[in-house]
Amino acid sequence: MKVAVTAREPSLDAMVDEEFGHCQHVLVVDTETFEFEVVDNRPGAGGRCAGAAVAELMYTRAAAVAIIGRCGPGALAGLRSAGVAVYDGTGHPVREAVTLMRSGALKQILEPSCDHSASGGCCRGV
Repeated sequence: MKVAVTAREPSLDAMVDEEFGHCQHVLVVDTETFEFEVVDNRPGAGGRCAGAAVAELMYTRAAAVAIIGRCGPGALAGLRSAGVAVYDGTGHPVREAVTLMRSGALKQILEPSCDHSASGGCCRGV
């Protein structure tokens, strides 16, 4: 199975990036082999936001799961409507978060973890 993980660095040892819409990278990880593809999401890298990048990954890379940090209502609704299970990887390195998700020990995100209207349009500072 393939999972899309927001990451601070382009490495399996990087921490899961808590900023879904402003993450540095998205790693598409094969849960069996731990081979991965990096999608650079830093400002100026491709001219799109993480929300669009992750949504595209779901369709083009067949990722069935997203492991992220905070998530607003729109992003969560979009991911869930695409059939993507969303998990909270906050505080874990990417490799560990994927391992925890595989074992059923990672918490699934069922409700938004931030409110864009209250934070000025993004989850920063929440």
